[in-house]
Amino acid sequence: MLPRMFNTLAIATLFLAVLASSACADYLGDITVSKSSPASLPLNWTIEVACDYEWTGGVGKDDPEVYINAIPMTNGSITPGTYYEGSGPYEPGYGRVWPNFRIQSGDVVVDEIQLTMKLAPPEFGTVLEVIIPVDLHFGPHSFQGMTYDFESPERMQFGQFVNIDFIWRTNHTGGHRVVIRPLTGGDYTPNLVTGGSAVITGTSGAVTRYFSVLQDEEDFAEVDGIVFELYNADWSVLLYEFTIPVSYHFATTAVQNIVLNPDTPASLIHGEEVTITFDYLTDHPMDPMMFVYPQSGGINSPDFLLNPPYPLAPVFGSGENTFTIFAVAGLVDVDELRFIMFDYFNQEIIIDQFTIPVYYHFSGHSIRDVVYDPKPPAILSNGTYMNFEITCDNGFAEEGWILTQPLSWGIPTPNVDGDFRSVALPGANPPTTQYFTVTEGEKLVDQIHFEMFNIPEDWLWLSYYQDVWFYFGSSAAVAPVIDVPGVVAPFLHDCFPNPFNPRTTIKFDLPAAMVAGVKIYDLRGRLVKTLVERQVMTAGSNHAVWDGKDDAGQGVAAGVYLYRLEAGDFSVAKRMTLTK
Repeated sequence: MLPRMFNTLAIATLFLAVLASSACADYLGDITVSKSSPASLPLNWTIEVACDYEWTGGVGKDDPEVYINAIPMTNGSITPGTYYEGSGPYEPGYGRVWPNFRIQSGDVVVDEIQLTMKLAPPEFGTVLEVIIPVDLHFGPHSFQGMTYDFESPERMQFGQFVNIDFIWRTNHTGGHRVVIRPLTGGDYTPNLVTGGSAVITGTSGAVTRYFSVLQDEEDFAEVDGIVFELYNADWSVLLYEFTIPVSYHFATTAVQNIVLNPDTPASLIHGEEVTITFDYLTDHPMDPMMFVYPQSGGINSPDFLLNPPYPLAPVFGSGENTFTIFAVAGLVDVDELRFIMFDYFNQEIIIDQFTIPVYYHFSGHSIRDVVYDPKPPAILSNGTYMNFEITCDNGFAEEGWILTQPLSWGIPTPNVDGDFRSVALPGANPPTTQYFTVTEGEKLVDQIHFEMFNIPEDWLWLSYYQDVWFYFGSSAAVAPVIDVPGVVAPFLHDCFPNPFNPRTTIKFDLPAAMVAGVKIYDLRGRLVKTLVERQVMTAGSNHAVWDGKDDAGQGVAAGVYLYRLEAGDFSVAKRMTLTK
């Protein structure tokens, strides 16, 4: 398994069904949804699903046209009360489109969106289909437009308030109350403080609510959710509630607003510095000092250099650290940063310590930028080429090769064709173009491995990974029917809570009874825990709980782990973060 830094975009949550002719070279790419999940929305709120497309018309007909639709679904059927506006019809060509939908009535949850490219009449049939899991609540009451003065995940000081601005809407005509409450493990967080519960009138408005957690005998408190509640004026009826997962860690010391420059992930040349800026709050009376150590595999990275940190002001303020890796270390992957705050006058006292996941690859060379066409996430028919431009720096005074390898869950993608080699001249290089496709079979390319070699290819200069999401579909004739059933696939949910300490629940759905299992891996690909042995499991929703222990029953270190669902021939993995 290879190092990964997943984009928060729903790249890892898309799964699809594809029907395409072998003569086609079609795609839907750079797919975005106008509202992120989970979301609480009023009726008739329009959701747009934007995407790039290319349609070649190569289905053995006389250049048929296509429509591109975004259809909301609930429990496998079109959501009741749906009105959707497709895009098209389009003759062979390419462009960007914005199909949309809205829910006109009812009180419903949209749990997926079917984005389809379909043949226009009389040549009915589905060319490409992408299933996008979402969590969109539509109804007569809603909370939306949430803005936080401290975005989750964040570390907070006991008694420090999180302020949330949002818009409420209701069809309730009497007075009502709008409140928020923090949650821990599904229950109200102990020692919580909230503000704003006066009676308000009208059917909509903008409000500010806030919460905090006070210290008790525990050293810290975790808030993993916020519930927004709408009551009638005398609190006798809960009209509506909506929960959003968050991650706030409350303790006596808080390190906040951490900014990395350059941001992670990044490919860097030895000696290039990473700057970390942060704000802090502490009840410690003496001047604190912060050290930020680069880590590789749970230990300090080899041959690192920290610029000497300076004493910080007592109680609160801002700070800055920098680090780099020397050339003598060779190829180094920094996979997390460890923050340690000391008492400046008594340095054996640790005020606070924690880690955050990163991915910085240090070598004598760098991959500065990669531009993909189409942009991920994208679904492409077999034989459609994915083009990409690579900008790199060659730190040596001799020419080298840039070699690329598409990967599918850590192994080379099969049935790949393309141009995977270009020359790297000494110094900064102009963009060079490479391309690839999957000629047959259904495959998800979820990572690109970039390598730089000397010309004889006996000296590896660079080894860098970049997460992507390109799905290549199988070659099959489109059936001459209006609706072609999609392939129903297993689905792995985001674990909750995440980050977590010490337990998290992993949910997954199976379309039918099948052999399935769940395993936990570290970022080096080493098996940590077989959570669910491969066995025949029932169709529908299943779940397992991980308690942060390995197969030997020992607690594992804080950090980022992969949880992987294997169901039949299907497999998918996601990230989770264990905090301490």
